[in-house]
Amino acid sequence: FGVYGATKAATDSLTRNMAVELGTYGVRMKSVNPTFVRTKMAEELLNSGDALITAMKERTPLRR
Repeated sequence: FGVYGATKAATDSLTRNMAVELGTYGVRMKSVNPTFVRTKMAEELLNSGDALITAMKERTPLRR
């Protein structure tokens, strides 16, 4: 999970830095970070039960 967390933090940091640099030109920046994605890395957590997956889908606008 270390690489995932590091890349997510890097994306957030890059977005903030670009917002500061480009904000003076009227450019807005937004970073969209997903929650769990069904990958090998997250499979163990997602296999912990349908209730978890259902709860996560309820918090997601597209319900997927």
